[in-house]
Amino acid sequence: MNLNDANAIKALLIDYLLNLYDKEILFGSELIFGKKKRSLDLVLVDDFLSGFEIKASNDDFRRVRGQLNDYKKIFDFQYLVVTENHLDKARKVIYGNEGIIVVQNDLRLFLYKKPNLILKHSKQDILETIPGSFLASYFGVNKYKNVVELRTILSRKKLGDLKIALFDYLNFQLLPRNELFFFERGSCTHPEDIRLLSSSSISVL
Repeated sequence: MNLNDANAIKALLIDYLLNLYDKEILFGSELIFGKKKRSLDLVLVDDFLSGFEIKASNDDFRRVRGQLNDYKKIFDFQYLVVTENHLDKARKVIYGNEGIIVVQNDLRLFLYKKPNLILKHSKQDILETIPGSFLASYFGVNKYKNVVELRTILSRKKLGDLKIALFDYLNFQLLPRNELFFFERGSCTHPEDIRLLSSSSISVL
C-alpha cells in the first residue's frame, strides 16, 4: 500500500471507520462544499457529519490551516489524517476541537487525538453546499429568479433547519454511490474502489 497515495489512505481509513461503527453509515469522497467550493477528502454521514482531511506522506501543510477553518463551518467533527512522518506538523497546526488520526508505517491506524463537537456553523456555507435546484424543491420555493436570491431568502431560516436539509441532500446523493461501493468492495476496501464514492461530479450551483 502506497502511503503517498491519498486513495490508498482513504481505503485504510474507511476500513478503520467501518470497524468502529455498528450502524449504517455513508461515505463521500472529494465532496465540494461551502462558499469557497473546497474539496474534502472524505466525509462520513451518520447522526453527525464528520470530515477527514488527508495528508499523505509526500504532502505539504501550507494550506491545511485554511482548509480546516473552512471545514468547521459545515462539519460537526473534523479530523486531520496524517502519516507518521507528519505527526509533529499535525500537532502544531491543529486546534483544540479537531482530531488527529495517524496512519502508521505498518498500515495500522490509531486515534491520536479525539475531536470535540463543533457547535457553530455557517448558514451561508451550508446553503452553498446544496445545489439551488435541490433547495428550491426541498423548501418549496420555486418563485425566485436565481440561485443567489434563493439562498438569500433561505438564509433567514433557522440553522437547524438548514442542517437537516444538508443531511437530506447528502443522503440523497451518497446513498446510491454507497450501495454500489459496498456491492463492489468485497471484504476490504481497495484504492480503486474510492472512485465509486467520488462526489466531484456533483454540480453545485
